[in-house]
Amino acid sequence: MKLKNLMEKDGYHLNVVIYNTIIHGFFKEGELHEANKIFTDMKAMDVAPNTVDILTYNALILGFCKESKTKQNKKNAASLLKELNKQNLFPNSSTFSALISGQRVRQNSECAFQLHKSMRKSGYHLNADTFKIMMCTFCKNEGFDGAVQVLRKMLERSLAPD
Repeated sequence: MKLKNLMEKDGYHLNVVIYNTIIHGFFKEGELHEANKIFTDMKAMDVAPNTVDILTYNALILGFCKESKTKQNKKNAASLLKELNKQNLFPNSSTFSALISGQRVRQNSECAFQLHKSMRKSGYHLNADTFKIMMCTFCKNEGFDGAVQVLRKMLERSLAPD
């Protein structure tokens, strides 16, 4: 909050890009509570452009998913997904990638696979980043054979691993 207050004091106009950057920074430092405070402040201030956008939600969902070792963080990510839909914003491949990444942290390959299926059913294109996250998840939780399965599906869709 000090950074935000200092920027405002120095006359900087805080827009959605700056808020999103601050939120990312707090999550990188493990300051989930501070990131959530910035998000709450951002919504109350009706920040332009687009008020709160999909990038903001993705940053929050990713942050909570990466720290999803507690039930509260898992609940926060799920409630953000519901709130995103209420705001008439729609999850994109980055949203699904964040959710799948959270399953890797919780070592839940089955749920990651279900999210992957849901993503495809919803018409989202699977990109190399999503497959990379899936491969890491399956490799960590299911071993080499699980990762090979994901790689085969990736190649079937003409996506090159990087």
